[in-house]
Amino acid sequence: MGIINKKTVPEVANMGVSSYSPKIYFSKLKYFIDQGFKFDHIIFYIDVSDLIDDMNSYVLLPDKKVRDKKWNKRIEWYVNAKFPMLDQIIFRLTKQNRFRANESIFTPVQIYTDPSRIIDKDIAETYSKMNLRAAWTYTKENKIKGYDYGIDRGIEEQLETMDDIFDYLDKLKIKKSIAVYPWPQTILNDVAYNKHVKIWEEFCKNRCNNFINHYPLFMNDKNSIETKKEIIKQNYQIGDIHFNPEGHKRIAEDFLRKFKF
Repeated sequence: MGIINKKTVPEVANMGVSSYSPKIYFSKLKYFIDQGFKFDHIIFYIDVSDLIDDMNSYVLLPDKKVRDKKWNKRIEWYVNAKFPMLDQIIFRLTKQNRFRANESIFTPVQIYTDPSRIIDKDIAETYSKMNLRAAWTYTKENKIKGYDYGIDRGIEEQLETMDDIFDYLDKLKIKKSIAVYPWPQTILNDVAYNKHVKIWEEFCKNRCNNFINHYPLFMNDKNSIETKKEIIKQNYQIGDIHFNPEGHKRIAEDFLRKFKF
């Protein structure tokens, strides 16, 4: 958001943190608005992994607070909040990272000091081990092992949640936009105009002030596997689903070209 703030008059706030999804969008928006925050425009960056997060992890209660579905996760979140440094130590030492492959205590250093540690021929193999959370956009199956229930039901649930959010914001006369972008796994396995894009493009018809599709920045169905690997190397942290500085810059510039305040 720093890049965008430097080039726009409206003040832009990044309200997104780890593990966001539509159910949490609603909960946090209501919290901030109840606290007196004023918004002219809300932009939802719908992540590929939001589907499995809402399906497997979160329950939106009638008071719009979110609870984890599993008791062990509720305990984990409580401990994390009370002892954040302990959580980070355990996170590194146990190599538990759903985003990176071959995670170790040294991975954060290696990513920034030696991004070439994963050579070209290994990129596809590396991301193949991390496909679960992104697979729903390109699988032909409705039920994927690791998802609590069928993809169709999960999509329907997400749309219902976003409907409720938009109805809530309509009453407050707040503008709304949605943006989508690919993961490296999507680049390697899917087409540019995929299920993720189609769902939110259709949802946005007559409802959104903007629908911003960042997929064409990184995907062309004619690209060879070598080109796809190069795009990932240029724009993502290698072995990770998150953008690197160049990827963030490209997203910000594309946003500024397409977005109408």
